[in-house]
Formats: sequence, C-alpha cells, structure tokens
Amino acid sequence: MIHQPSRPQRRRELPKHLLIAIAVSLSTITPVAAYAATIKPSLVQIEKYVGNSLTAPKQSGLLTTVPMLPQLTADDSTLMPHRLGCWSNAVTQNLARNPSVECAYGDTRASKVVLLTGDSLAGMWLPTFDAIGKANRWRIVFLGMRGCAPWGSPNDPEFILYGTITARTCSKFSAAVVKWAMRHHPDAIFMAGRAYPKGRDFDKTPAVGPFKVALGQSMKAFRPSGAKLFIMGPTPRYAYGSVGVEAKDCILGVRPMKACLLKPSKVIPQTELQVEQYYHDAGRITMIDVQPLFCTVKACTVFVDDGKKKHLVFFDSVHINRYYATWISRAVGELIGSL
Repeated sequence: MIHQPSRPQRRRELPKHLLIAIAVSLSTITPVAAYAATIKPSLVQIEKYVGNSLTAPKQSGLLTTVPMLPQLTADDSTLMPHRLGCWSNAVTQNLARNPSVECAYGDTRASKVVLLTGDSLAGMWLPTFDAIGKANRWRIVFLGMRGCAPWGSPNDPEFILYGTITARTCSKFSAAVVKWAMRHHPDAIFMAGRAYPKGRDFDKTPAVGPFKVALGQSMKAFRPSGAKLFIMGPTPRYAYGSVGVEAKDCILGVRPMKACLLKPSKVIPQTELQVEQYYHDAGRITMIDVQPLFCTVKACTVFVDDGKKKHLVFFDSVHINRYYATWISRAVGELIGSL
C-alpha cells in the first residue's frame, strides 16, 4: 500500500538551476535492463558504501542519482510487472490456475522452489528475489495482495485495506496461499509485509501483542508444508510513527538532507523488528536482517554512494525502488545463504 506521510509538508518551488539539471538529466536516463546488468556489490561493499553516505551533500549533486528521480513513479510501474492471479488487487483477487508456472520468476525451470508472499513490501522485494533466483537457480513463486500481509489485519472483516480489498478478502487470499504451499511443498517460504495497526492510520505504530499473535499463527499455518520459514526484516519507513518525511524531498532540496539522515530507531518499525527478532531468536523463523543495506548503527540514508554513482534507495516513504532492489540482490543473497 502507498501512503502519504502522516504530517503534510509545506513545499517550496525548486531553484531554477535544479529544474534545469533535472531537465538535462532526462536525456541521459539509464535503461532498466542496463541497470540490472551492472555489477552488484557484496554485503561488505554495501556496508562500506552506506557508511560513506551519511553526510549531507549539496542537493544539486544528488540530481545525478541512479536512477534519476524523474524516472520514479509512485505505483507498481516502479516494481516488476505483476501478473494477474499472482499480484492480487482491486481488479483480480483470485490465485492463478497454476502459480508454479504463471507466477514464476528467477530460474523458472529450477527444481528448488521459493515462495515469496505478502503485501506491497513483498512486491518491493520481487526484483531482488528474481535476481537471486537466476543466480542461484531458484524458481521464485510470487503470490501477493495489496495491503494484505501474510498475518492479515487486526481490523474487522469488512475493514477496507485497499480499494475493494477488505480484511475478509485478505484472509481468504492468505488461506489460498497456505493451501497452495501445503499442496506443492516449496523448499522455502519468505514472508514480507507491514504490521498493520488497528484503525485507518496505517502509519501509526502498531501494538506488539496483536502482531506477535498474528505472526505466530501465520508461521503455524505454513509449517506443515515442510518449507524453511523466513521473514524479510523491516526496512526504513519514512511514514513510520511521527517521521512524516518523503525521502524524495531530501534529494530534491524541498527538505534539508539532514531531515532524512535519521537514527534507525526513528525509521525502522520497532514493533516489527521486536517481534520478528523474538521468533528468530526462538528458532521458529529466520529473519533476514536487511538494516545494514540502508543504515549504520548511527543513521539511515536515502542514497548510497559507491564512489562512482549515488544510488537512490526509495521511490516513496515506504518502498525501496526496483533499481536499488536489484542492485542489492547479491548482498541479500549472502544474508540468506544456501537453502
């Protein structure tokens, strides 16, 4: 789900020289395919790059980011193309007839099968898993629904999560995904999603107790499939709690860069981190801690400077963009390890 920051921001017009720089940059846009083919750094390299990106350079220099800001749009066009029956939304809410084939990414002929499921955060990670699957010979089966985390919603059944999708619709979809897993026994299941609060304010910090119960029930439902269970740890979220900052604003100069260089405790959803770490420590699920791909212990950044290019991380206040998701795929693969 795409949400606006919890507090409206006053915007000012961009300086003329920045507007000119943006216009010039449009003529040198890097194609997605070319970006995907670039050398992907290791985990150690990215940690070093992130550590070198915690200063506040001039906004005019950040207009050379990869990708260029004008390339980013605030919807699924920045994610990989989703297929009907694989990415369920207000148009279609049923699973494809044969998800193993119709919803396959990565190495689509591979015998090792990985299920990636969840809400828009799972869709956000799809470019990463597509690249990992091709590199490791994993078939990635993607089954997601807007606003529908694998653990559902704490709200009433008729509560609207997105468009025509209700909490009841989400529960039905999640049950269908579990049924598919029981029948096809994937080697691994990766869950990704937000811990949603009760009520309409999705950026409100959710309670620990309900999320702990809900995640526990989701793990219990998948366990009979025999798959190894994983959960993608939380990423920085600039709409989280009281942050109320659009990452783009700091790049364009609408807000000073220091407004986005925030402590992890400020932008990493603490409820998700606490509960997921609890189950990880208990040996019930493996949490993939992705925080080093965005933050040091001191601060998180909205761009990563590798010494040659400044890689833009987000496309809105909640989701990383597909370019960065692809670029960090090698590092995420190292965090996951072998299956």
